[in-house]
Amino acid sequence: MSDRPDPLPRRTLVREILLTQLGYAVIVGVVALACLWFGSNWIARDNMADRAIKWAEDLDYLGAGLYLDGDTERYLRIEGYVSKFPEIQFVRYYDAQGHMFHVEARDNLMPDAALLSVVQQNELAAIAHDEASYQLLRDPESSLVGISTAILSESIRSDGLLDSVTLDDMQTTSEVIGYVELGLNYGDYYDRLIGSVVRASSAVALAFLVLALLGRILLRRALKPLSDIEGPLRRLAEGDTNFQVDSSPHREIAAITDGLNMAVTRIRERDAHLTHLANNDDLTGLPTRHYFMELVARELHDLGDKTGAVLFVDLDQFKYVNDTLGHSAGDVILKQAAERIRRPVRSRDTVSRFGGDEFAVLLSGATRDEAMEISDRLMESMSEMPLVFGTHSFNLNCCVGIAIIDGQNFTPSELLAQADMACQQAKDDGRNRARVYEPDLGAIESIKLDMGWSQKLQYALKHDLFVFHYQPIQSLTTGEITHFEVLLRMRDGDELHLPGAFLPAADRFGLMRDIDRWVISHAIANLAWFRRRDNEIRFTINLSGDSFTEGDLVEFITTQLEEHEVPANAIVLEITEHVAIGSVNDATAQINELIAIGCEFAIDDFGAGYSSLNYLKKLPMQYIKIDGTFIQKLTKSSTDQVIVQAIAQIAKVTGKKTVAEFVEDAATLDLLREYGIDYAQGNLIGVPDTRIDRMSGYPSKPADLNSVESNPD
Repeated sequence: MSDRPDPLPRRTLVREILLTQLGYAVIVGVVALACLWFGSNWIARDNMADRAIKWAEDLDYLGAGLYLDGDTERYLRIEGYVSKFPEIQFVRYYDAQGHMFHVEARDNLMPDAALLSVVQQNELAAIAHDEASYQLLRDPESSLVGISTAILSESIRSDGLLDSVTLDDMQTTSEVIGYVELGLNYGDYYDRLIGSVVRASSAVALAFLVLALLGRILLRRALKPLSDIEGPLRRLAEGDTNFQVDSSPHREIAAITDGLNMAVTRIRERDAHLTHLANNDDLTGLPTRHYFMELVARELHDLGDKTGAVLFVDLDQFKYVNDTLGHSAGDVILKQAAERIRRPVRSRDTVSRFGGDEFAVLLSGATRDEAMEISDRLMESMSEMPLVFGTHSFNLNCCVGIAIIDGQNFTPSELLAQADMACQQAKDDGRNRARVYEPDLGAIESIKLDMGWSQKLQYALKHDLFVFHYQPIQSLTTGEITHFEVLLRMRDGDELHLPGAFLPAADRFGLMRDIDRWVISHAIANLAWFRRRDNEIRFTINLSGDSFTEGDLVEFITTQLEEHEVPANAIVLEITEHVAIGSVNDATAQINELIAIGCEFAIDDFGAGYSSLNYLKKLPMQYIKIDGTFIQKLTKSSTDQVIVQAIAQIAKVTGKKTVAEFVEDAATLDLLREYGIDYAQGNLIGVPDTRIDRMSGYPSKPADLNSVESNPD
């Protein structure tokens, strides 16, 4: 799938509101113009009908005398009347029998209109006494409109003449004596009317256009605060919070802008808090290793012709304080030590805690002499006064390794490795010493090799290039395979590296925790696959001390177990004697939490690093894995035999099971059974392999999990 953001939609609320307003204005304008046209036409028709009736009445009156005496003056009156009204094209008079006996035409042009038919005359005669005694007819062959009516002659009845007292009482009779017909041409009138309507319509349309544009401007201005929010919202969606939205006088928009500003402020605060958590150590508040390396990279980028230095500071005797008084005392001492390290450095310098009792300092723009001077002041600051915890006080010293930044093409990791190497040389010289890194070909090659491993490890984590091999662990009581130890390998092209090749570099570059998390998540996922075919399979998984430093190990393991539906008692977590004893207070609380949910623990390589049998009573371990150096020559070394027997006896007293590693032959296995060792592991039992079924008949590895085939032979 593409990572490109989805294109912005073409539709916008503001545009739709403006288009709606414009559409509404257009509809109203069209309706108004239609009403104007239809209204004007209706009024014109009504007006012309009234005028036509008026003309017909007048010409009826003027023409009535023609039926009586035929006076020529009456013809002149009719002619004069017709000439006053250009709409009257002609007037025709008919006698009672329907014969036309007079016509008055405009410009003496005889009309082409057909004469009144007998049917029309009869219809006019039938309605002659009605109130509406007129007929309007349109000639389909011309543009003329005709109006006609019957002409009546009224007379007083002779039989009622003597009985009438007033004129109103006299009885009259009327009879049709003829017909009058007018031919009307409304063309000029309609032309003038249409011209007027067109001008009025244009004025109305222009007014509506002006009002629509004005309304659009006003509406756009009113909606501008809403449009102005679009840009900030888009920036916020892209992750940019470096803006502030101006408030609006409109209540609704103000609520949105205020809410947006509040959200941006909260996001800034959250990001600042997360950045602080990511970049600063929880205990001391100093920058973390990752952030420190970024600052060194910036220093290298901006160096120019200046110089600088990286100091690596390692506290002496801190582990003694931590192991003697516990984790709380160690935290207090570390805070005081961090403050002591801050004092002698300049304001532009950066002090970082790398983890445990190790610190680093970036001296920006410092010369070699200034770096030495600051290092001396730093060691003096650390040793001049005791560090205090409760009633206890401690005189802690430190050793400082110095790597000079002088324009050579070294990476931040290489500079840190140089400072670390110089610090180790200073510790070899004694306590409270400082050394400047002096490169030689061997050291440079060693650093480059470490850098290569660092890059390979990060690439392997990112691309899942680690591989699991499984080695069986056999019960010496029953002879059954009870566990499989998960052993880590790393693919590098066609090569497969053992842990001894890459784990030291991972430890130096702070990658052990990431590798542990990879191992835990993938091992539990693989175990879930295997247990679907045999739910008796159990894994032992190795952990480094770095897994216990962050405090979230229990949550991570619990989440993985729940996600893959693996019971907690199906895994045994192995930690080295060095981790268990060296950070007993850090480890014990988390170990107890994991044991409470069902996990079991084993001390790996027991007896290799400490005379720590007393610690067996303190550590909540279920298994003790005896270091292989005591097992490899067990049949030949009486000393090893005594040690192994002692470990077995103490383990039984403390209620712990023992596991012997590196069992290579049957004679060794027989001795282990004799000494009461509970489990054995080694090539005699089974060589590490990517497949489980070759050793115990268990099913093959899942095809979709990270592993490679190998030939154990």
